[in-house]
Amino acid sequence: MDTVERGFLRASVGDYKKLKVWQKSHELTLAIYKATAKFPSDERYGLKSQLRRAASSVPANLAEGCVAAAQTASLIAT
Repeated sequence: MDTVERGFLRASVGDYKKLKVWQKSHELTLAIYKATAKFPSDERYGLKSQLRRAASSVPANLAEGCVAAAQTASLIAT
């Protein structure tokens, strides 16, 4: 994992896994996947899919933001 540091800006690509908010959102995503597994098959493309997509978007967006911050820090450091 590359870490870029310059002044007040410090970012690392894998840092998102250390964030409590990412950890909690990941746990919630796993819980929602487990709960929706019990939904009837006719909900496969309805509520089940919508809940899963919504839940997984939170940790995915956090990870994407951390990567973008690391890339920005890399550009600023050069």
